[in-house]
Amino acid sequence: MSITRINNNVAAIRATRNLNTTGDQLAQNIERLSTGLRINRAGDDAAGLTIRERLRTQIKGTDMAIQNGQNGISMVNTTEASLDALVSSLQRVRELAIQAGNTGTYDSAAIQAIQEEIFQHIDEVNRIANSARFSNRLLFTGDNANSTGVKKGQDDLGVHVSADPNASHLKSGTSILHIVQTQKGSEKLLPFKEEDGQAFFATGIGNATDIAVSTARFNITGTNNPALRTTALNGITFDGVSIVTGDTITFQGVLSDGKTPFAGSISVGALTMANLETSIQTAIDNAETALFGGVATNIPGSFVQTHVSLAASTFTTAQGVGRFRFLSAKKSGSTSTTQADTTSAPSLFDIDFSVITSAGKHRNDAGITRDWLNGQRVGGQIGNVTQAITGSTFDTGDFNIEVSDIVPPERRIVETTMDFRFHGSGAIIDRTISLARTTDQIVINGTFVGPIYTTNDTGIALANGDTITIQGSNVDGSTFQTIFTISTNSAVDSNLGDGRIATLGGLVDELNYRDRSRGVNGPTNQSSFEQAKATVTGDGKLRIIDDLADNSKTSMFMIVDDQSSTVTVTDRTNVIRNGNAEEATIRIDGGPRQRVRIGDQVELVGPEPTKFGAAAQRLIMRLGSGFRTAMDDAIFNRGSDTAAIEAKEYVGRLNSGPSVTFQNGDTNVFFESGSAQGVAESLMLDFDAILDITGPPMDGSRNNGMAILLSTVNRALNFQVGPFKGQDLQVNIPSLSASNLGYGLGSGRTISDIDVTTVEGANDALAIVDKALDQISRTRAALGAFTNRLQTTIESLSVSSENLQASESRISDVDFATEVSKFTSNQIVFQSGTSVLSQANFLPQSLLSLLG
Repeated sequence: MSITRINNNVAAIRATRNLNTTGDQLAQNIERLSTGLRINRAGDDAAGLTIRERLRTQIKGTDMAIQNGQNGISMVNTTEASLDALVSSLQRVRELAIQAGNTGTYDSAAIQAIQEEIFQHIDEVNRIANSARFSNRLLFTGDNANSTGVKKGQDDLGVHVSADPNASHLKSGTSILHIVQTQKGSEKLLPFKEEDGQAFFATGIGNATDIAVSTARFNITGTNNPALRTTALNGITFDGVSIVTGDTITFQGVLSDGKTPFAGSISVGALTMANLETSIQTAIDNAETALFGGVATNIPGSFVQTHVSLAASTFTTAQGVGRFRFLSAKKSGSTSTTQADTTSAPSLFDIDFSVITSAGKHRNDAGITRDWLNGQRVGGQIGNVTQAITGSTFDTGDFNIEVSDIVPPERRIVETTMDFRFHGSGAIIDRTISLARTTDQIVINGTFVGPIYTTNDTGIALANGDTITIQGSNVDGSTFQTIFTISTNSAVDSNLGDGRIATLGGLVDELNYRDRSRGVNGPTNQSSFEQAKATVTGDGKLRIIDDLADNSKTSMFMIVDDQSSTVTVTDRTNVIRNGNAEEATIRIDGGPRQRVRIGDQVELVGPEPTKFGAAAQRLIMRLGSGFRTAMDDAIFNRGSDTAAIEAKEYVGRLNSGPSVTFQNGDTNVFFESGSAQGVAESLMLDFDAILDITGPPMDGSRNNGMAILLSTVNRALNFQVGPFKGQDLQVNIPSLSASNLGYGLGSGRTISDIDVTTVEGANDALAIVDKALDQISRTRAALGAFTNRLQTTIESLSVSSENLQASESRISDVDFATEVSKFTSNQIVFQSGTSVLSQANFLPQSLLSLLG
């Protein structure tokens, strides 16, 4: 534009605009040089500012993570110091156990002193476990440990989390353990001899269905006829006790697995025996269903179920007439013996009955038996399959099962020493003769004076109103006392439970009457023997016979009071036969000997393994299901059966982790879950000798195995060792109390249970301490690995922080050399612009010269 116009000084305007631009650039140069930052606001570099803020956040998070890691190392160092003290105490306990084993030098007093010192060290272990802390964080109380178990509502199938304190390192939530049986295996028992085509097993097994029968018999009141399914409950007697309206029949027991409880009750009224049978079956069915998640169709075919029925009146005594029968069979079975599938494993089913009055008094208790009762068969059978073996951890091979030192069964018999005789003749009285007769009185504990039997100085002539007190002991040692009054009224013998007797037979009937309402001592008011039976011998003595329990404590003490002369005589019964269940000594493959009883399910243990830390091989079997031809016959045979075993094999996988091959009975099997976000997830499992995993299908179809849900609550210490979510490390510090170290809480073989006062205890103490030291060593190793990981993480984070800060500096910090050059350039341009603007402002004045 020409500069001959003066209204708009365009040159000055342009110079001003350029000067302002330069001024802005110069101001930016000054700001950057004064702050040292290239980016001071979003306008400087919008994208660069976003990146810089993210980098700054990451840098600060990384620096805090470094500090967290350093604090973690400090915590672990403190923890290790406490663990070192634990090891010192346990090492001393081990030394003392070795010292206590030297009984050739130390007497009992010295060994007891050693035990006292061990107690002190056990207390020290507990003190450290309960008080060691970092800041306010308790370390070894189990507050910082994982807890994993089979999720409720499903069968564990024989899978258990190891008792080792360091067993679980899973995160909280549900994990899936999938197990496939890859080798079916087999266990076959070969007899020790065969004669005339019949196999004889030393272990006494036979192919018998498991049938338990109630020890109490249900009869129609007033008769000896067995109760029918249609018989009203208020019209029956229960082992001699009359059931009346208002009574309650309760029952409780365990299923075939021997551990799952069930219970129920039924009120006596218009209901029948069929209703009681249904009530029992429903309680059993509900417990079996609940065991498998509440869905009946989920009960596996391999599970042994129990079916209840009342033995029909057409049955014989040997078939259990009038008694409840509990038949254990597979899922496809029914309550009918002929229809039930009886090829399954033996059952550990048990049930107890009680009758309770409306006032809450116990009237009677009764259980079940699988053997003879009162000296005769009652329909019970100790169940077994032909092979008898229900589980084995032995490797493939043949192993001898040796049976020796057999003791046949023997009924316990106790008798009074005093007898009942006629005065004068001294003849033994009949059980139907009145005890209160006035002519030729009945004399107890009298003596002969010549041909005459007299009371002399020690006997009593029985009369109306005299009393006979019976103090008895039951099988389990519990006691009762009842007073019976002699009456001249013969009708009292038919009114059982009234405490009055007319004859010796009446006294026997009272002792066999299971009413609990007449006793004079004890909280249950028991008035007679619970299981033993009373009878009269041919020589006028009272005899008590008991064949229900081994090592029975059944006994009786009789006191006779003469009311007219205040004379009292007492009589403690003699033990005629001690009584015991059939027993034998058994062992497998040269392993430790065990004393066993007929009908037991036993776990036979092989010899001690030579490999350190390995578990001895085990075999589980049910003993002796053969039939007795008489009560005193033995079922065991002296000899050696052969267990021909092909080992089972399984493959398991935890979540998405690697596959692990193992055998049933293996312990401390290590699984990884395949997840390693922050910390490797792992789990150690123990497997029962009986592992209920479906084997390979017989038709060659795909073996899908079985899945077990595991539930974990993770309380491990968490350390945030990164600037972002999920960048953390966890460390599990288990409970290291004395009751948890060793073979696990509740095992009876922990540091708390050490007792070196016997040689066996001293040897066991060494095994327990070695186990505990190994557990602590694993805890220390885990902490050491955690420390190393923290140190590595800190080093990595430090380098990362350094690189991040360098990156942030490159983005955010100003380049001084470049910025100074720009500043200098802009400063010169600014000065030049100022001068030019000044000149531009004077340009219009040159036009004034045209005016002259």
